[in-house]
Parts: sequence; C-alpha cells; structure tokens
Amino acid sequence: MTNNEQPPPVSERMNIPLKVVAVLISYVIYRALLGDDDRIAGPLLVAVGFAVLAYAMVNRWTQWRRERSGLLQVGTTILGLGLMVLGAVLLLTN
Repeated sequence: MTNNEQPPPVSERMNIPLKVVAVLISYVIYRALLGDDDRIAGPLLVAVGFAVLAYAMVNRWTQWRRERSGLLQVGTTILGLGLMVLGAVLLLTN
C-alpha cells in the first residue's frame, strides 16, 4: 500500500462537523479577546487565523492524501499562522 492509498487518520464523515467546531471555537476566541474594547482588528485577525489553520488541519486529518494539494496545505497553514501573529501584535501594541 503506497502513501497515497492509506486512509486518513480521522473518518471522512467527520470533515464537516470538525469544520463547524473549528468555526465555533474561533468565534469563542474572538469574543474572549474582544472584551470591552472597541478595537476589533486584533481579535478578528486572531480568530480568522485560527479558523484558517483549523480548516487546514481538518482537511489534513480527514482527506485522503491524493485528494489534497501539498502546496495549498502549506500555504494555508502559513496564512493562518501569519494572521494569528499579526492579530497578536495588534492586540499587544494597542
């Protein structure tokens, strides 16, 4: 059995429920970081970055290797981490 033929670690039918959970967790993160402050850019970037990163991880865990693009996977992960770092910088400097 080659690497492309191995089943994903998590069942494919868990793809959508895990993505919904990721979006809900990112909303909770947004609300927790927002607090009483009127500035929304920092918390929003952290929450969106988490959602993008979680979406990439769910795809990695629930899709067959032949169905996902490696370059897209890496780019999405870097984008999610970058948004989270940018949001954290905005939170800490304001």
